[in-house]
Amino acid sequence: MIIVEANKDIEIQSKKYLNIIWYKNGQKLKLLEKLEKSSLAQSLDYVIAKSMTEKWNFRVGIIKNNQKIIAVVFVLEKKWGPLKIKRINRGPIFLEDSISNRDKQFTFKFLKKQWRWSNGEFSFFSPFLDSNEDNISMLKSVRFIRWSRKQYHSIWIDLKQSEELLRANLKASWRRNLVKSEKKEMLLNISNNKNDFEFLLNKHEEMMKEKNFIGSSLELIRNYYKNNKKNLFIFQAIYKNRIIASTLIVKHGLSCTYWIGWNGREGRELRANHFLFWKIILNMKKMNFLWFDLGGVNKKNTPGISRFKKGFGGEDYNLIGEWI
Repeated sequence: MIIVEANKDIEIQSKKYLNIIWYKNGQKLKLLEKLEKSSLAQSLDYVIAKSMTEKWNFRVGIIKNNQKIIAVVFVLEKKWGPLKIKRINRGPIFLEDSISNRDKQFTFKFLKKQWRWSNGEFSFFSPFLDSNEDNISMLKSVRFIRWSRKQYHSIWIDLKQSEELLRANLKASWRRNLVKSEKKEMLLNISNNKNDFEFLLNKHEEMMKEKNFIGSSLELIRNYYKNNKKNLFIFQAIYKNRIIASTLIVKHGLSCTYWIGWNGREGRELRANHFLFWKIILNMKKMNFLWFDLGGVNKKNTPGISRFKKGFGGEDYNLIGEWI
């Protein structure tokens, strides 16, 4: 590996087929705003919030093949005594779905060689790759070892589709509940003000205690809001001047992701979440977002929520797990 240029902000590393330009300040990179299908965990605002909450350092790498940008990757970094821990969560993000297996293979091989155990550097990769035999074989071919078989599972909604097709894709029972909800005279409010944000977080915290589950760190979400609230959208279902359901949607590039939500007893009776999520789809589409990630599916721990999300008729994906 040859370092061909370095300063406090930028470092360029090259090796025959590829080069990586490392930036310590991702805000300089307009490219990040144009990523079509990306992961929340591989977005600048999320990584900044993560570093504030858990004391990680981070940097962003632009990966090029013959001057053509093929991928973007955020790396979290932390020292534990003499050890240097590197973590890539749901990355890198390849700019094209049609990326060749050769480019993928060279990218992961190149990234793996950035850090060496002999130097006290331990790297953990949770690639943004579908769990299939081709990708598993590719990672093994460049000497990755599976660290965890736990897979992240979620669903994409393609917002490039027409409203008519999006509605037609809904499962029959989901569509029936939507029709019922549309007759209940609920109103929609979209906000990002402090009171609405804290209302949702408090309700979400109550729900976690009531249902005995652990969701996203509230400190992490608050740090995200503190750093860049303009990328957050709070959608509320209003009935008789009361908030009966609320969700938090976050943007990253040209994609958006459901992060947390709350639906009270009255909201469940009125099927407020059907009303609310359909409005989210229509409004994020109107704002020119291309993809909506439903924020994870866990059939074992939250079977009811999983059934609800499956009702959208979206595009399922399972990631490949964690590797070292």
